[in-house]
Amino acid sequence: MAIIELDSIGKSYADGDQTHRVLSGLSLSVDAGEFVAILGPSGSGKSTLLSITGLLLSADEGNISIAGQDLTKLSQRQWTRKRLELLGFIFQDHQLLPYMRIGDQLELVAKLKGQKDRHKRHAEVRSLMADLGIEDSYRKYPRQMSGGQKQRAAIARAFIGNPQLILADEPTAALDVVSARVVLDWFAQIAAEGACVLMVTHDPAAAARAQRVVVMDGGHVVEMVPGGNAAAVSQALLRARDAGAGEGRAA
Repeated sequence: MAIIELDSIGKSYADGDQTHRVLSGLSLSVDAGEFVAILGPSGSGKSTLLSITGLLLSADEGNISIAGQDLTKLSQRQWTRKRLELLGFIFQDHQLLPYMRIGDQLELVAKLKGQKDRHKRHAEVRSLMADLGIEDSYRKYPRQMSGGQKQRAAIARAFIGNPQLILADEPTAALDVVSARVVLDWFAQIAAEGACVLMVTHDPAAAARAQRVVVMDGGHVVEMVPGGNAAAVSQALLRARDAGAGEGRAA
């Protein structure tokens, strides 16, 4: 079953008197149980694609369906409800609240996602933090945690409520090698358990950990390669860079 179905997505931005085409006729389908990486040069449109998929940005053209639901023409209020219901989003910079303890933050997310029982919220958060090896950080503030611990807290936040789709924007960019490996191992594990994971990255080695790599350039999907082979993924990225040299790109 396809969890993500993007059909002929188009997006443009105005810059003074000029209009920059960011995505053009882009179609993509990702199934339940898939871990897919989106790779491309800076300005290839990959972050814009992730924002549209995550219902953070509207497309100018095309249709988006998640878990069989056509979400294209919903209002912003309806999008907010669907984000809470269907999605977990992992941001590159964590976006943890600096003034709130980690456990309290995660339990607040569980409450917003509809879990009204305080004891069940507490149990879910404790279990997720234990699974990710950060159970000792429950009462800590973000400033008291390492970069890897904060990223794992952001992952725990995204998993609350067992969303069908996890979206991750450069989740390993600020991590050391060991912490990055832990994060990527976790993505592979949750995909194996049936969730859908879509990760944007500029790192071919990280992308190669996915089952499938979607290579973008100039707002298009230019190539798809199997994961598991970092050298092959790197070559695909080089081909995209060479093909797109001299063309305008948007982030």
